[in-house]
Amino acid sequence: LNICIFWVPLVAAIGFELLIQKEYKKTILFASAFLGGVIFIFIPFIAYFGFKSALNDFYFGYITFNSLYAEFEMSFGTVRKVGGRFFKQILSDYISFPLTLLGVCLVSFTTLYVKRTVYRIGIFLSFALSYIMIVIVPYVMTYALVIIYIYALIAVIFLLYKLEEHTRIKSYPLVYTIVFTTVMVLGINQKRFFDQDAECLTRRMECNYMQKEFARIIKQEQAPTLLDLGLDHGVFTKAGLVPSYKYFFSPNIPYNVFPEIVDYQSDLIKRKEPIFVVFGNTTPARQHFTELIEKGNGYELISTFRQDIGAFDTEVYLYKRKEQ
Repeated sequence: LNICIFWVPLVAAIGFELLIQKEYKKTILFASAFLGGVIFIFIPFIAYFGFKSALNDFYFGYITFNSLYAEFEMSFGTVRKVGGRFFKQILSDYISFPLTLLGVCLVSFTTLYVKRTVYRIGIFLSFALSYIMIVIVPYVMTYALVIIYIYALIAVIFLLYKLEEHTRIKSYPLVYTIVFTTVMVLGINQKRFFDQDAECLTRRMECNYMQKEFARIIKQEQAPTLLDLGLDHGVFTKAGLVPSYKYFFSPNIPYNVFPEIVDYQSDLIKRKEPIFVVFGNTTPARQHFTELIEKGNGYELISTFRQDIGAFDTEVYLYKRKEQ
């Protein structure tokens, strides 16, 4: 939804400006071009789900279900959440987010890059509404911010211009190289290769990791089936498995908002449907599933993988169905 809302104020600003200028023909032309682009992007998805007789699932999965993530209400709590996460984002993402804010301010509150007031208002509303849509959900995902980080480029351009204006550095290739190298070094240092060994990532040494270890075990089964009770751990991909169940993993959505997923997965475990079950120590419903598995006595823990990759499971468990 944050990707969709990003475009609404921008398109509205252009449309408003054209209507004020009484450019009705151009308004229709631009609107048709924009809608045509949207339709063109949707054609492959509509065709695929239509061919699979699953258009209702398409609408539910991408529109109805995604809208459940939002927790918006006009209250002090919502304002406090948005404000708190705003300052937390500045501290945690101390390079990209401040640059983004600078870029937004440059194009919204000055006439340096954008002259028309209606366009500057549209840009600011685009940023503000997109950011609100990102942070009002229960769990903020960093990738959702990418859509608004485009404004960071404006800030970089501005800073490079000021650097050239107030210093003797005139060589653009040199400036670009220095900035690029600095950002890469700081970014890599902050992410720390996702806490993975550089030798491992570059394949200069044989390394073990959770997906690889679990896939090795799962592939020993003749016709394995797998259920991931947490946020998809990537075991399906590494094991070369196509999910056998509708809710084959658990997205970050509270049980009280959408209980169908946990109930569906609980029923699968009770009936001992999947051969393998995987979940981690941060899985929201881990206590429920742990008790269910242990009480049912139908599964046994066959592997525990300990890892340190930050903001994710430090322990991941692989259970296997006991022989009947």
